[in-house]
Amino acid sequence: MNIYFILYLVGSYLIGSIPTSYILMKLLRRTDIREHGSGNAGATNFFRVSKQFKIKFSGFLTIIVAIIDISKGFFPVYLSYEILQNNQLCQINDLHKIFIGIFTILGHIFPIYLKFKGGKGVLTSAGVILALAPTATLFAISIGLIVIGITKIVSLGSLIGAFSLPIFVIFFNFSSIYLLIFTILAFLLILYTHRTNIKRIRRGTERKIF
Repeated sequence: MNIYFILYLVGSYLIGSIPTSYILMKLLRRTDIREHGSGNAGATNFFRVSKQFKIKFSGFLTIIVAIIDISKGFFPVYLSYEILQNNQLCQINDLHKIFIGIFTILGHIFPIYLKFKGGKGVLTSAGVILALAPTATLFAISIGLIVIGITKIVSLGSLIGAFSLPIFVIFFNFSSIYLLIFTILAFLLILYTHRTNIKRIRRGTERKIF
């Protein structure tokens, strides 16, 4: 395996590990976001905790957190061809990009900076797959947002959006079997990170966004 590609994978993991919501909450209230709300270092919990602490412009700040978390997944994959292949460092194909995406998502879920306790990977996964299959991703995100709009439950929208993604990949990107397998694995990983949410949904005690 090319040494430059290995270094790029490590860099992607470190970028994915950047704990956006944790850093911002530390700056605003000098507290660990993982000690409040759902205990998750993600955008949804940032919104809840910022409301709890009555932080001004909590909605706007949550959007900033979400954009950064999506960008963490999008840009390492999107720029991989430009950085590696155009500079004649490594030949890049779809499978290489998928591995880059996997390392970025794992960085978000298991960040080295926070002793491997991070977010649930939904937004970073969306960023990765947006770079790989933009049309399918936008349809899946739309489904997730519709579910959130109806139920006010972010975790349910995330799960259904992730579940719909492989289906949209079949419609729009079926020529890439690697991409289909990756989206299925991404859904299973999101299913795993949301296992406590699923229990609360079944009991009817899952937190709503407001």
